[in-house]
Amino acid sequence: MEAGVVKLVTESEVIKLRDEIERLKEENRIQKEQLMQKDEEKREVIRQLNLSLEILKENLTLCKSRVAKEPSKKWGHFEFSKMKGLFSVKLFSVSSKSQALMTF
Repeated sequence: MEAGVVKLVTESEVIKLRDEIERLKEENRIQKEQLMQKDEEKREVIRQLNLSLEILKENLTLCKSRVAKEPSKKWGHFEFSKMKGLFSVKLFSVSSKSQALMTF
């Protein structure tokens, strides 16, 4: 009689363990999906940052070419501020999109 009671407890434990395994498998699947989604969001942020970097490179090249074309002209504070403002507008209009993507 005692052997039968022990066997029932053991079978009950096995059922609980199987249920726990299934629950953990489902939890693992959900976490993998969440990680894949976050990975894609990170890739998008990297693409946006790369775009910002390309814009900065283009602006640097443009700035260098303008300075090279007018070597005798001294750049006044107004001209420098004007160019700086133009570059900042381009950069921050793109980087604000990147910032929005980074807050997930």
